[in-house]
Amino acid sequence: MTKRIVFALAAMLAVAGCSTQATSTTVLMIPTAPAAPTQAAPTQSASGQAAPGQLAPIHAVPAGTPAPTPLVTPTAAPTSAFLTFGDGTFNVGTDIKAGTYRTRVASPGCYWERLRGFSGTIDDIITNDNTDGPAVVTIATSDEGFQSSGCGTWTTDLSVIISPGTPIPDGTYIVGTDLTAGTYRSAASPGCYWGRLSGFGGTNEQIIANDNTDAGAIVTISASDKGFSSSSCGPWIKQ
Repeated sequence: MTKRIVFALAAMLAVAGCSTQATSTTVLMIPTAPAAPTQAAPTQSASGQAAPGQLAPIHAVPAGTPAPTPLVTPTAAPTSAFLTFGDGTFNVGTDIKAGTYRTRVASPGCYWERLRGFSGTIDDIITNDNTDGPAVVTIATSDEGFQSSGCGTWTTDLSVIISPGTPIPDGTYIVGTDLTAGTYRSAASPGCYWGRLSGFGGTNEQIIANDNTDAGAIVTISASDKGFSSSSCGPWIKQ
């Protein structure tokens, strides 16, 4: 194949040399792709902004530059303003603070006692109580300890725990918070006990008046009373 190409070229040259008229040389132009249009660098006005009709310059971000972090003001986790503790035996001033606490739900079989010592004898019990309803107790700074069982959670949250105007079930309640002053009646109920209270320490000195009855009971609670307590009386209805 190579020899044939050489001979053909030689013959062509011979014919060209014998021609008496010069021939013009034809140059084959190979089209090339048009060059990509270039855009002139945008001009800026004196204020630093792009001139009218010009695109704003694009500022490249260096590789590896971290994305900006939104500025968010951290908020502290909500904390409860109330002190709480559960059943057990506690050292006052170390494990728990002195103050007035309540259980916010009825707890059948709840027993609590304020202690002057931890010998386990009756002499170390300042005062105590059994209740199936909500309880309220004031622990003094002079108490050595406090113990409870079956009562659930004690809290310094002394806000209302029963809806206004509803009958008052058995338990210990705060006058002016859970119930208002006035005259209340309960139906006959064997073993009913009620007491008007000047405080929640659980001592006899803080009982303004009380009564035991198996018949229906009527009691007038004064606005100056701190609390009212009852057991086995059923609901109290305001007259």
